[in-house]
Amino acid sequence: DREAVAAVEAAASLLEDLGHRVEQVDPPYDDAALARDFLTIWFAQLHSQVAEIRKRIGARDSDFEADTLAMAELGRSTSVLAPLLALDNRNNYIQSLASFHESYDYFLTPSLATPPLTVGDTTTSPRLQTAARLLSKLRAGKVLSLSGIMDDLIQESLGWVPYTQLANLTGRPAISVPLHWTPAGLPLGVQFVGGLGSDGDLLALAAQLEEARPWAHRHPATPPAG
Repeated sequence: DREAVAAVEAAASLLEDLGHRVEQVDPPYDDAALARDFLTIWFAQLHSQVAEIRKRIGARDSDFEADTLAMAELGRSTSVLAPLLALDNRNNYIQSLASFHESYDYFLTPSLATPPLTVGDTTTSPRLQTAARLLSKLRAGKVLSLSGIMDDLIQESLGWVPYTQLANLTGRPAISVPLHWTPAGLPLGVQFVGGLGSDGDLLALAAQLEEARPWAHRHPATPPAG
């Protein structure tokens, strides 16, 4: 979204005004590959967590959201090799980011690729929720995989939140600061990903930016009724 681009451009300009050197670079990772590996690991972990909750407290399918059941079933039906390969690829992302931080202190991105979503924008339709519960009950994860739902989830994920997965997957510290505000009065942050152990430096950078362009007094605009 052009507002996400404007957020990064404004942040880069402010950083330069404060004496930082800013350069535009290619991302040190492949968007689609990272999203697929992130979701593969997440679904496998989610399957384990759902199974543990069922065992520990006797939870039933009706106690879980339909999306959770569908993703857990995808994790269950995936071969053991897929999460192992994804974890192996995670090491490649860590190395790529480590190499990047040999030349740069921070990797600057939008926090979101679009303005903040309204409540309900990511809600699965009732028809798909019913289908997800049925496929989970039938343990038909292979059907879900063959349906292309994984690819759809990747594209949906990349559509509005393609940047924060990098820090989550690599275990690197990152911080989002609400420097930019859209014409609708909504904050649209920018993210800084730092090298390993740079937590204090990231907080110092955020403090410098907040002093230069304060945001504590600002509040999101109230949406129109209806």
